[in-house]
Amino acid sequence: MVDRLGTRFRADLTDPGLYGHWHRDVLRFGDLDPQEHVGHVNYGFIFQNARLSYWPTVGLEGTNPAEGLIVARLCIDYLADLRFPGAVRTGTRVLHVGTTSVTAGAGLYDEEWACVAIAEVVSVRSDPQTGKPRPWTQRQRGALEAVCFDPEQIV
Repeated sequence: MVDRLGTRFRADLTDPGLYGHWHRDVLRFGDLDPQEHVGHVNYGFIFQNARLSYWPTVGLEGTNPAEGLIVARLCIDYLADLRFPGAVRTGTRVLHVGTTSVTAGAGLYDEEWACVAIAEVVSVRSDPQTGKPRPWTQRQRGALEAVCFDPEQIV
C-alpha cells in the first residue's frame, strides 16, 4: 500500500487549514477529456499555476529563469472528478527544505471546498549555466524555513 502524499511530512494535504496561500483558476472547456471530465494533465497545469504564484510570496522568484528553479518530481493523487464549468482553488505549502531543493504540498478544491486532488512537487535550484544543483542563498533558505510546515523537515 502506498502512503498518501504528504504523510511522510506529517501533513494532511486534503486539509484546507494547512495552506496559507491560495490560487484561483477558472476551468475551461478546453480542459475536458473525451469523458467530459477535466483531463488529468490539466490538474498538473492547475498545480503549476498555483506553485508559480506561491514562490514569489515566500521569497523565491519561481518564474525567473535566472533563479534556475526546476521541477525534479511531481506526484498527484486524484481524489475526485472535476467538471466544467466551474472554478477551483489550490492551496500550496512548503513541506521540506533541502540543501538545493524544496518540496511543496498542494491541495486542489472545487467550488464546494471538496478536495479533488493533492500533489507533492520537488523543485531543485539549479545553475542555469551548468544545469547542476546549487545551494539556496541565505535569504532564500531563511524565507523557505520560515514557511516550512514542520521545522523537523529542514535539513
